[in-house]
Amino acid sequence: MARELELKLRCREQIDLQAVIQCCEDLGATFASKDQALTESKNLRNIYFDTDSLLLHKQRMALRVRNKAGYYIQTLKTSGTSIDGISQRGEWEWSLDQSELDMPLLNEAPVWSAQLRDQEYRAVFETNFLREACEFDYQGYAFELVLDVGEIVSQARTNTVSINEIEIELKVSHSAESAGMGTGKAVSVLQSLSHALCQNLPSEQYDVSKAERGYALFLG
Repeated sequence: MARELELKLRCREQIDLQAVIQCCEDLGATFASKDQALTESKNLRNIYFDTDSLLLHKQRMALRVRNKAGYYIQTLKTSGTSIDGISQRGEWEWSLDQSELDMPLLNEAPVWSAQLRDQEYRAVFETNFLREACEFDYQGYAFELVLDVGEIVSQARTNTVSINEIEIELKVSHSAESAGMGTGKAVSVLQSLSHALCQNLPSEQYDVSKAERGYALFLG
């Protein structure tokens, strides 16, 4: 299991990734690949699954299959905690050969209970967006910066909601680990970065995940 630690900001208007990079640099971040040509850009299609009674939603979990340029990833997430746009949650990932759920793999997650195993799952909504991403170092930690622009589509309704978000996720940082800097310090660093970005970009701290927004759309 990986424990995801990330910062999420909602953009009040369209923001160019290069503007976010420049803002981070002004705050002291160092980018290895800040040029447009070196920035990863991918269209991601994410299908979320649940039971007819939305059992996963009731247990504050999310199950999805992501199509990343023909490469499929199955992900199970727990809700964890989210304060001031900074979230920590459990996450399990498996590579797939196709877009269909691989149910036996889910048994590897300790949170996948017998109750969850004995169910049928169907698609309930999708999150489809263009993701631009690059990595940077800041105060001894390695982070991934992403800008997501797209929409959430419900399987039960014709309306959609837009996605326009900045996410900054903690990656493995050998320098931080060797210095004895744990996730508590990383949270503090993210909080400082969050406040600074909100002051300099048309954005705000946001505690609602794409999955939560998808369920809200599905339920109407």
